[in-house]
Amino acid sequence: MKLEKNILYEIIMPDCDNDSFDVGMFLAEDGENIIFQNVNVNGFDNGLLLLKKENILNLEFSTKYCESMNKLMQYHKTSFKPIKFKGNNLLIEFLNCAKNNGAIVGLEFKNSDRINLLGFIETISDDYVTTSEINSEGFSTGKGLGKISDITKMTSDAYCHQKYKILFNMNK
Repeated sequence: MKLEKNILYEIIMPDCDNDSFDVGMFLAEDGENIIFQNVNVNGFDNGLLLLKKENILNLEFSTKYCESMNKLMQYHKTSFKPIKFKGNNLLIEFLNCAKNNGAIVGLEFKNSDRINLLGFIETISDDYVTTSEINSEGFSTGKGLGKISDITKMTSDAYCHQKYKILFNMNK
């Protein structure tokens, strides 16, 4: 399936139930990963979403739900920051983009269906990513370390995490 830009997709993952799935506009892909400009349930920009292709069960478009989300996006005049990825290694590009923009990230790893690390990208090596972890009150809780090859899902400046970033900046 060739993905097209400016089309809203419902993204069905193994951990999704009937009421919970991601929605986004295709941005870039490489051999292993896809990046979407994510949209939240109210039709607002929900940051960026990187998914490992092998973990996507199905992509649907032109559905009633997508049509409703498009209407909400038009109503709210939702727009996205222009971001371009080269597509050589999207995982590393995504990590660097998040680090360079001071984005709050949520990282999920193999055999997990939840965010394992939440915070700011601190370092990126050939094999590992280190994060400066924060909690829901916006306080630093230490460092997190994850193997880059085990990342299956990553968010950057997701709407639900932006409040932690604001609180973190206020707590400095």
